[in-house]
Amino acid sequence: MDYFKAFETIKAALEKADITPPDGHFAVQVRLSDETASGILYIEVRDKQLFVEPYDYYDNDVDILTSVKDLKSIIEGKLDVQKAIDDGKITVTGYTEGFIEFVKAIPKKEKKPAAKKTVKKADKPAAKKTTAKAAPKTAAKKASAAKPAKKAAKKETEAVKMADENKKTTTPAEETIASVVEKEIKPKKKTK
Repeated sequence: MDYFKAFETIKAALEKADITPPDGHFAVQVRLSDETASGILYIEVRDKQLFVEPYDYYDNDVDILTSVKDLKSIIEGKLDVQKAIDDGKITVTGYTEGFIEFVKAIPKKEKKPAAKKTVKKADKPAAKKTTAKAAPKTAAKKASAAKPAKKAAKKETEAVKMADENKKTTTPAEETIASVVEKEIKPKKKTK
């Protein structure tokens, strides 16, 4: 990545963050330390507007030295600014507290919780429909349809056996599922 691509990446990350700049003035001079993307840019908040420009800004409040990757991670909230400073991923000269507050003012995207997995019942083969035109072939179809039905019944029987074998080592939720499967598959005994 060259300097101009790095600048565009940082500018896009800041614009995507939808920063609502506070009142007053705050300017950050950024020195990029990447081997192929080294250079200087500045980030300035002035009159409730955000400016990101690819040149030196001598009237700054803070000067930082960092890589494109680390700065982008800080902007996106993937890397804590204080941790980055402590770990030496970013060197801050000047008004450090102001820079930390500026970064904390950038809205962070909330992580969505992972979707819960549900237990899916075994799929049964769909019944085939016959029409008047297909009547001569129905005997052959019925014979071929019987094979998947036998396989499905065999799988269900194996599932019940596995449930019985694993009953001692299953969690309460798994026991509940196994007992439901057993009740649905095993025929009820007639009482006299």
